[in-house]
Amino acid sequence: MSSRDLEPRPPSSLVEKIDNALAVLIIVGIVGGSFWLAGGLTSSYLYLFS
Repeated sequence: MSSRDLEPRPPSSLVEKIDNALAVLIIVGIVGGSFWLAGGLTSSYLYLFS
């Protein structure tokens, strides 16, 4: 078992970087989308009730 533990594994740092980048993109997308949605709803309500 110890010899198998010493075998080279796929680089986990690259996977962690990709996961972090995807998480950041998802968070930015959700925040940007919510801001865009709120802005669109606010402008549409102001346009309707003005």
